Order: sequence, then structure tokens, then C-alpha cells
Amino acid sequence: MKIVTKKVVKKKEVDREMIDLLVHRAKKRIPFYHMADEINLVPYLDVMVNLIIFMMVAMSAFVPLGILSIFPPTSNKNPAPTSQPQETPKPERFLSVFITAQGFTWAGVGGVLPPIPKKPGGEYDFEALQQKAIELKRQYLDERQIIIAAEPEIRYEILIKTMDVLRANGEQLLFDQVKLSPGML
Repeated sequence: MKIVTKKVVKKKEVDREMIDLLVHRAKKRIPFYHMADEINLVPYLDVMVNLIIFMMVAMSAFVPLGILSIFPPTSNKNPAPTSQPQETPKPERFLSVFITAQGFTWAGVGGVLPPIPKKPGGEYDFEALQQKAIELKRQYLDERQIIIAAEPEIRYEILIKTMDVLRANGEQLLFDQVKLSPGML
């Protein structure tokens, strides 16, 4: 019996040594990485706090907190008697000037006026455009807005000069709300 126990004990020691050797080799091949117990949120929170402060400061310039525009709804149940007759709203005219390669064209809700062609030298006739603007301003004294549209190949200088001519005639203000259309209609 003693012989059998020695063999069994010896076999267990050999098995234990073999297991230790295999574990040692496995550790060499695959290094053991320690898993982090928790994620470090400090850098993330630092960035988020800075972004929130930046957004709050930036939005304070766009949102006036002290101004509230509150208009109560009107009621037509018992209108107050007025001695003045009700004014009918005036129709909008939408005066427009189109700059083309041939010259200027005036248009409005009522129709299209005859075009103002270029001068014989090929230059735009800004004097005739201004005279037509003065004439239209005399007809429609309350009109302040005019829309300018230009063909894509029109130079920027021509567009700016047209805006200046339609805005004022020396000291006389013609159309102070000169707007640009995104393109030819």
C-alpha cells in the first residue's frame, strides 16, 4: 500500500507542477489587465460645465430677459363707437426693379412699365432710372419699399449703384427700404 500512495502523491505533485507551469506560460503570453472598477467622469464633467457656461453667456446676448411683449387679445363683442370711419387697408404695391443685360425693368402689382434700355455706349442709364423712381414716388408718397432682382451675370457694382440711385436723390429720400430678391422671377 505504501507504494501505491507514493505513486499517487508523486502524480499529484507532478500534476500540480504542470498546472503551475501552464499558468505561468499563459500569464507570459496574455498579460493580465486589471479592469477599472469605475469610469473616471471628471474630465467629461469638466468639459460639460465649460460648455454649459459658454452657452448660457452666449444666449444671454440674444434673449432679452427684461422685455416681455404681451398684447392682450382684442374683443369685437362690444366695439366702442367711433366717430371716424374705418380705414380700409391699402393694398401693397410691391414695386420691383429687374436688372437685366438689356437694362432696367420696373414692375409692380398693377403690371410692368416699359423697360429702360442701356445707353448707346453699353452703360446702364441710371439717370433715367432715378427719374422714373422720382415719378413713382410722387404717385405713391407712402411707399417706402422696393425690391431689386438681378440676373446672375450682372456685376456687383451695377447692383450697388442701382440700390444707391433708388434710395435717395441727393437730399430727397425715395425708397428707404431697398431689398434684394434672391434671383430673377
